[in-house]
Amino acid sequence: ALSSTQPDGASLLETRAGGYSLLVDESRVDAHHFESTVKHLTPLDALRASEELSAALDEVDAALGLWRGDALEDVAGMDFARGEITRLDERRWAATERRIALLLRLGRHSDAAGELSELVQRLQIARRELALESALAKLDKYHLLILDDIVYVNKDHAETTVLFEL
Repeated sequence: ALSSTQPDGASLLETRAGGYSLLVDESRVDAHHFESTVKHLTPLDALRASEELSAALDEVDAALGLWRGDALEDVAGMDFARGEITRLDERRWAATERRIALLLRLGRHSDAAGELSELVQRLQIARRELALESALAKLDKYHLLILDDIVYVNKDHAETTVLFEL
């Protein structure tokens, strides 16, 4: 697949014990570029003039603009990726928090409020998804089936028991 997308695609892969390694310059990988940009941002308390604040906002916007979807979404379910996904997500949240702080310092309160509202909605959706995953895991653990919104049936018994409500 790499050879069809890159003229030298085959030379980008190195065979190693247990799999392959992608041989590209870190600056060509969005995650590395994002981290490098965020790492070199001027601390917020050092920014005084509105021009400095605006430039800092442009920098953090450029870093956040590198994101397309979730971190490592193509391999999100694989064990090896979990730690890296968590680390990248935390960096992304920190950059987002910085963006909101910059908007507030620039007096762009309505923009900050809009973004905060969107973040709260995303967090609520994520929380519901986690609750649903947890509920489904409990059902599976106890060999239960969902009949409707509030009734769960033991797979091994014909009797109906209401155990919990989602």
